[in-house]
Amino acid sequence: MRWRSALLVLAGVVCALVMATPGLAGAHATLVSSVPADDSRVANSPSQVALTFDENISVGADPARVISAQGDRVDTGTPHLTAAGNTLVIPVRPDLPAGSYSATWRVISADTHVVTGSIVFGVRADPGAPAPAAPPVAASVTALDRASQALLYAGLVGSVGLAVVSLMLYPGTLALKRFRWTVAPSWVLAVLACAGTVLVRAAEKADVGVGQALSGSVLSSGLDGGDTRAVLIRSALVVVLGLVLFATPRRRVPEALSAALIGACGLGVAVTVAADGHASVGDLVWLAMPVTILHVVAMTLWLGGLLSMVLILLSGNRSRFPATVASKSVASEPPAPEPSAPELLTPAVLHRWSRWAFTMVVVLVLSGEFQAWRQIWPVQALWDTTYGVVLLVKSALVLAMLGLAAYARRRLGLSRLRRSVPIEMACGIAVLVVTSVLVTEPPARTTYGPPMQVAAPLDDGSAQVSVSTTRRGPTVVDVALDDGHGTPIPARSLRATLSSESAGIPSLALRFVAAQSDTTVASSSGAARWRSVAASVPVAGAWTLTLTVQFSDTDARVTTVGFVVW
Repeated sequence: MRWRSALLVLAGVVCALVMATPGLAGAHATLVSSVPADDSRVANSPSQVALTFDENISVGADPARVISAQGDRVDTGTPHLTAAGNTLVIPVRPDLPAGSYSATWRVISADTHVVTGSIVFGVRADPGAPAPAAPPVAASVTALDRASQALLYAGLVGSVGLAVVSLMLYPGTLALKRFRWTVAPSWVLAVLACAGTVLVRAAEKADVGVGQALSGSVLSSGLDGGDTRAVLIRSALVVVLGLVLFATPRRRVPEALSAALIGACGLGVAVTVAADGHASVGDLVWLAMPVTILHVVAMTLWLGGLLSMVLILLSGNRSRFPATVASKSVASEPPAPEPSAPELLTPAVLHRWSRWAFTMVVVLVLSGEFQAWRQIWPVQALWDTTYGVVLLVKSALVLAMLGLAAYARRRLGLSRLRRSVPIEMACGIAVLVVTSVLVTEPPARTTYGPPMQVAAPLDDGSAQVSVSTTRRGPTVVDVALDDGHGTPIPARSLRATLSSESAGIPSLALRFVAAQSDTTVASSSGAARWRSVAASVPVAGAWTLTLTVQFSDTDARVTTVGFVVW
């Protein structure tokens, strides 16, 4: 019995020593100060963020980072400890723009436990304040942008597509009146499209409507800058295209050279379309640019070929070339008859066009699949965003055109072509209109972020969590506390943190205040409804929201909610 008593006495002495010795029984490392201070506003951009703890710490790989409200990392170099061993210094980028920034850390305290946390500070702005929203684009600017895109596509089809296909398949048809009367107005549409796009860029840069953009000062400033270079190059190419188009029917340029020059101008315009659109931003730009160029070229040649067949099939009876004006000394000869559909659409030409169209369709489908894969993520964005819905409409129209083409291909003949080709062309015009809307909409990958609602358990109750948007950036988090049967239960306070292992952010503090609309309980006993203050989820990935609900001095409950941010 004596040895047992001795052991008990020894254990008591050891416990007393442990409790009395500093550092052996100390708590986890706690942040005691920071520069800039938490929840402070500084007038100048700091060169570093210093975090001081109440005990020595150690760090691992990537122990801390500083991020903006938009999710961009602004820390540079490697965070390091000072000689004292209790201060972590994080170098940051010089000349930070005005806004709110968060410094997060993941360190190891002296008792080998991992400690995480965050502070927030503002540079020439209130800490925690979301970034100012971009002013909305005037409705007149959006309408003109879409109209200009539609006119450009129509102009390319009616001038470049029609001319190249005609020169390749039906030599001499550009001299026909109905072809010339289609090519010339189509070129005018391309000119109007370029002028409209110039006005759109000037209006967007000055943040005004189309009417104000017509002023000389706004227009000149809108043309000044690298972002309008593609539009100006496109305008110059359209001018050169017009010169070649008007010279070709008069036999001033050989047809082979004309086809090459017209094709080169069309290719150049397609390059400017890619450089001025969605292909020039985002991931895999090096691949998206040539794929988009091929998509525009294939669309131009396919619809241009359909338009040439429409002009031939709808010619009706044989018409005549416009009479030539003879000199007074020479009697004028009777005009030669204009070729009819059977003479132009011979079996050899139809089979050649069939192979041509099949090649263009394959290019269109493959390039369109790549563009959809690049711009739509996740798959739900296909029906949950405007961009995705418009793309579905465009795909349905293209499928209808392919069905009509397959119907006519089964037995190539004038009777079937007269029924199918005009409908195909009508669907093609609809595709151009839908495409003009599609290219002016932000891609689905940049807009998808549906709201989220989920119930988190709280022992004998629940926390109903609502997130206004799961898109990265500013959001609003509402929390409603109830007993699990819909009856509100009050809480004294609500604290929360956001963390994301995939994004490398261990902890972001989230502030909550009682919702102003909460009248379910008296103000003295707390609130059952809470709303976040200046909440922002800066990085895409899987996030965890940890809620600490304080019901009383001795009753606090913790629950977590997981969600994905896009």
